Amino acid sequence: MWEWLDHYDLMATERARQRTRQSLPDLSAAITWTRADTDLLSLYACWLGWAFRVDDQLDEDDRFQRLQAREAAIADFCAILHGGQPAVPSALTDALKDLCARTSRLGPKPWHAMFVHHIEQFFHTYVQEARLDGLGRTPNLRQHVDRRVYSVGMLWMWDLGEATLTRFLPDTIRNNDALFRLRRAAALQIAFVNDVFGAVRDDFTGYQHNAVGLLRARDGLSYQEAFDAVGAMADDQMAVFLREHALFEEDLTRNGPPGHTREAVLQHLQQITVSIRGQHAWHATVETQRYALDDLLNASPDELGSYPDDLLTHYKNRQQPNPDPYRA
Repeated sequence: MWEWLDHYDLMATERARQRTRQSLPDLSAAITWTRADTDLLSLYACWLGWAFRVDDQLDEDDRFQRLQAREAAIADFCAILHGGQPAVPSALTDALKDLCARTSRLGPKPWHAMFVHHIEQFFHTYVQEARLDGLGRTPNLRQHVDRRVYSVGMLWMWDLGEATLTRFLPDTIRNNDALFRLRRAAALQIAFVNDVFGAVRDDFTGYQHNAVGLLRARDGLSYQEAFDAVGAMADDQMAVFLREHALFEEDLTRNGPPGHTREAVLQHLQQITVSIRGQHAWHATVETQRYALDDLLNASPDELGSYPDDLLTHYKNRQQPNPDPYRA
């Protein structure tokens, strides 16, 4: 992964390299996709290294909220997902083209279509949030929760996990409403944990799309009170996940596919359960690194961002793209 990040010049400065190492994308990959072989794990770690960089550049480094540039950048990312070319090439689009080419060969078209759908929704949340910010609007908690299902990124990560199973899931299982409810609850549980760990840094950088910050602003809570409230929300989602997991397994026993297909479905459920524990472990490990304030407090005035401004700056003179489906 580190060689790949260097190959695509995604750690061009010492500050960028330090921020990437603080995020430990390789550890996150290892404890999310525990069934992956070496080749798949390397690919998945590259996905996370790339995604962490995009996340930091848009959530933290883009302090001027360049909405039109952000829309154009996300449109280029989505074009690449569908086999197209970016309007404005960059190190990040070059790296994404490589990731997409390697990923598209992993499995059947219906699986790949689901992966593309979920990662597009992940991309779109960056534009939705910027539009709200541009309007001077504070999102309500309901809006935040609906977006957080996708912005936490777990849905597309679990899609990638299908390639580690003994076989890919049947379309009837992959598109099953009960499975989506189960995955939604698991994603939100992880998202709320992420909000707790990232709350202080988000507050410092002015990023408002965090359940802790939203509750503090709405209800006048202290940090500890808001941490407790969001922790309770995470517990509630864990209860939903466990209930949906039990119901899904019962239905699978009565009506599900037999043999190896059933084994693959159970492996997928286990993978989601393991990744919940894994994400908790990753957050605890990077708490004093990725979520600390040291790098921000010690930065010089010309180091406002963790990474070079090598994404949105390319779009600064471009016109706003046509209306798109990801309006806030």
